[in-house]
Amino acid sequence: MDLGAISSNIGEIKRQVGESQVMAVVKANAYGHGMAQVSRAAIASGATWLGVATPSELIELRSSGITDPCLVLIEPGVRQGGGVMTDTPTITGSEIDR
Repeated sequence: MDLGAISSNIGEIKRQVGESQVMAVVKANAYGHGMAQVSRAAIASGATWLGVATPSELIELRSSGITDPCLVLIEPGVRQGGGVMTDTPTITGSEIDR
């Protein structure tokens, strides 16, 4: 894994989107590259949000000392094990019950 390439890519994205916020999606252990290391590199390079798939991945990030804003991409209500949620994550939804 080349953290310099990740930093360079985030920097280029930031340059292209101007004042917009950038999210680095680090689900699935940053696609096998190491969630904590990639998250730190992305945030240091200008990403303002992190994206994970599950609450357990958020818990893993928090256990690594990463406190930056994070979006949990899994649908609300899907049961995930792996620890105790100690913060209130931002979550996504795919359906509205009427």
